[in-house]
Formats: sequence, structure tokens, C-alpha cells
Amino acid sequence: MERLERTILKTVIEAISLLNLDNYSLWKNRVENMLNLQNLYDNLTKEEGTLTRSQDVQLRMILTSKLDLSIHANVIDHTNEKDARAIWKSISNYFASSQSSNWARVFKELLRLRFNTGDIPGFITSIKTILARFHKVGIDIPEDIVTYMILDKLPSALDNVVKRITHSEKEIKPELALEQL
Repeated sequence: MERLERTILKTVIEAISLLNLDNYSLWKNRVENMLNLQNLYDNLTKEEGTLTRSQDVQLRMILTSKLDLSIHANVIDHTNEKDARAIWKSISNYFASSQSSNWARVFKELLRLRFNTGDIPGFITSIKTILARFHKVGIDIPEDIVTYMILDKLPSALDNVVKRITHSEKEIKPELALEQL
């Protein structure tokens, strides 16, 4: 049974992709699955949680090996590099903080997003990811305004799509715009 558990753990760890600006929710879900498998979720994430030295080293190795270099530079420094709990907290704060600086960073992602006619599925995925981040950090903008911001990113060649959405009998929501693409 122990060999099976090790095999499952190895598979779970391999399934954790590198954390980047676009995949926090997926990454967090997979890391939490790994933590639950090892019965370490509360030990790492709860304020009163504690880790043994070997658990700390193991989790530090896993967490740091699953960070894109750009994320690593933003969440790990000399104050937390030897503490898995501090690393987890830093990652969580970077991606899910309701601080205004984080709100600005997340909001700028939507503002800077460009529509690429050659990659419509990528655009849709990016919008969904950004909207999930809005929710996670507490940005609350009326859905119709967000939809108009999305529609503004479309090229004039897609004006017929924009008109179909804005003249629809349906409530104007981001999902409606993305369905029409």
C-alpha cells in the first residue's frame, strides 16, 4: 500500500505545473490536492499549523520547484526562502491579496490584454482567468461594464459580433460576449 501511495504522490506532484500569472487557480488546486494526500494541508495553510523539519524541507522543495522564475522573484526572498509556511503565505498574498496594489496589478491584466484573431480560444481563456482573479482579490465591477471592456478589445472586423451582443435581448455579461466569439 505504501508503494501505491508513493506512486500516487509522485503522479500528483508531476501534475503540478509551474505557477505563472495565468494559472494560479489550477496550480493552487493541484498543490492543495498534494497537501491533502500527505495530510499536510492544515499544517501548511492554517495559522496554528506546524511542520516538522523534514516536512518543511520537502514542501519547500516542491513549492519552489513549481514556480515560474518571474513568480519566484516576486514571492521568495531572504526572509522566507527557508520556511515553507512563509513561502505559501507569500504566494497566497501575491495572488489573492485584496490590497489596492494587487487590485491594480490584476485590473491592469484586463486593460493590457490584446485580442489576437489567430488565437481566439487563448483570448477567451485569458478573460476567464482574469475574471476569476477579479473575484479572488475582491474586485467588483458591474458585469455590463466588464463586458463593454471586453468588446472594446475586438477589432472592427468583428463589429457585427459586438452589435449582436449589445442588441441582444439577453443581459449583457462577459459570458455572453465570450460565447459569441
